[in-house]
Order: sequence, then C-alpha cells, then structure tokens
Amino acid sequence: MKTVNIVLFGVGNVGSTLIRQILSNKEQFHQAGLELNIPVIVNSRIAFFQKEGVKASWESDLSSFGFPYQLDDILKYVKDKEFKNLIAVDATASSSFVENYETLVKEGFNLVAANKVANSLPYELYDSLRKTLRKYDKQFLYETNVGAGLPIIQTLQGRHRAGEKVTRVRGVFSGSLS
Repeated sequence: MKTVNIVLFGVGNVGSTLIRQILSNKEQFHQAGLELNIPVIVNSRIAFFQKEGVKASWESDLSSFGFPYQLDDILKYVKDKEFKNLIAVDATASSSFVENYETLVKEGFNLVAANKVANSLPYELYDSLRKTLRKYDKQFLYETNVGAGLPIIQTLQGRHRAGEKVTRVRGVFSGSLS
C-alpha cells in the first residue's frame, strides 16, 4: 500500500469537493493499493492538523480546532511526523500563495494546482519554478488550468515526448478568458 500525503491549501468549492471525493472513494483507492491521506487542511486564516488524515467531520474540526498559522508551521509538522510522498494542492484563488511554490518543492512537495496564477507569472519567476522542480525532481500538475480539466496538457506532453511533432492545437481553452 502506497500512502500519499496531501496538504490542501484552500477549502472553498474546489478544495472541499476534493476532500469529499477522496473520503467517499477511499475503498476504491485501497483496492488500487493507494491510501490518500490529508493530514493538513488550510484556509486563508487557519490550519487544521490530523495525523491520520481528515475525516467526514473535517469542516467542524477545522472550525473548532483550527489555529492561525504560518507556512513554517506546516513544514515543521510534516517534517516532524515524517510524512512521505507529499503533495501540496493549491485550491486557492490567491495570487500571492504561488510565491510559496518553490519553498514547498525544496521541502519535498510535489505540486498540484487548480490556481492558474503560477503559469501566468513573469517569465523569470516561471523559469525559476521550473528549474527548482527539475533540481528537486518534483512534479507540478495543473490540468485544471486548461480546458476545464480535460487532459489536454498531459496528452500534448506525451505526444511530444513520444517524438510526435505537434503543429497546431485549436480550441477554446479558457472559458473565462474567451
């Protein structure tokens, strides 16, 4: 059984839906040899830590037991608990949270983002993040940024890695921008 530990930043519509999906599909994940654990959930003001992972009562737990935090509190907690296979999920709409991405990568996290900001930063910041990801051998997945979550990005990257020359891609890839 492989355990993946998810630190979820943002528990609005996207983040809370992710929690519910993970909790309701635990059995299917177990059958596939995977345990998804969410030991930390964070909103813009407070964090809630649960070593064994959040439960169905996560909303009231966050409200009752959440505390003001700094990113360092989260990094210390995951290090102290020796969590492996870390993924930071950015389900915020924050333009400033992406400033933490490189720190998270350096601290052992892979990144998954529903937040579109990191891919629209000035090129120097974008390039710096990409270099940090390569240096620490971490992944940054962001399928939800394009085509309402359709697997467009991975499909194109796979074709490129297979040696195919993609000469044209057509479509409306952002409803909000169009």
